[in-house]
Amino acid sequence: MEGDIFPYRLSLPTGSLSEYAKYAKSLLNKRRFPSQVVTSISLQKASSSTDIGYSQAKFQFVRVLTDEEKIAVAKMVDWVKEYDSSMTIESLAEENEVTAYVDTETGEVIEPM
Repeated sequence: MEGDIFPYRLSLPTGSLSEYAKYAKSLLNKRRFPSQVVTSISLQKASSSTDIGYSQAKFQFVRVLTDEEKIAVAKMVDWVKEYDSSMTIESLAEENEVTAYVDTETGEVIEPM
């Protein structure tokens, strides 16, 4: 959001992933990364092949970040990468006192060591 200092992590539903991929490719074709631009995200009504309605995210380029914004974002990108790389099941269990982890794909319960 404009003026906020922390990044937003947007989880996209499956129906919007292809739209994001197209948008990201259009940026990369112009030698831009998504973290170097301001993007407007809106929702558009869509329907599945079985005629089930859903909202699909649409992405639109607004502008390139200013040099000052790029410096701030680059620092934040480095911080987020470092933070993400330190995220392990064990560290999450310690922080949240979780006694077990459930693999969302298999349903297997994994006890911490």
